[in-house]
Amino acid sequence: MALTKAAGFNEQEVIEMTAIFDSLWPLLIKDKMQYSEEKEGKELLKKLWGYIDMESRNDFGFLDSNADYWFNQYRGDMIRKYYNYDPTETLLTISCPVLAMTGDKDVQAPSNTNLPAIENALKNGNCNNYKIIELKNHNHIFQNCTTGKISEYKKIKGTMSIESMTIIKDWIIKTANIE
Repeated sequence: MALTKAAGFNEQEVIEMTAIFDSLWPLLIKDKMQYSEEKEGKELLKKLWGYIDMESRNDFGFLDSNADYWFNQYRGDMIRKYYNYDPTETLLTISCPVLAMTGDKDVQAPSNTNLPAIENALKNGNCNNYKIIELKNHNHIFQNCTTGKISEYKKIKGTMSIESMTIIKDWIIKTANIE
């Protein structure tokens, strides 16, 4: 939902895209499917892509001619494990120091839902040394940004911001007592 809103889709488009995704999702996670279901899934995927601007579609290869490839990728074992993975279970068992950061303009893992969930799991688990940071005006890959949209990544000069790298460096030095 955050991705679609950040990409500039209006409420009606978000509702339409959600309905398409809700039809597509059961096909992506289904163990075995009939040919007709596979065909339906690929058509739903193309329909979903129809909402994405052509520049982004080209950048990511989300072209109708690639629907077979992407549908099979989305149904691959590793991706399906990812769909079903709950990081809370892992976070509850962590006992080493943790630095959890994300940008306030991250549309892939929105900070307002992810950081509190991470903090809650660490607090209720085995970790007694963690730091949670939301970087202002940063995207998913720690770049200074304006919108946070994925299509903005390639337009930003540089990679990670100096601010994010400094925070990571300082945290490592402090945590490892290297000073």
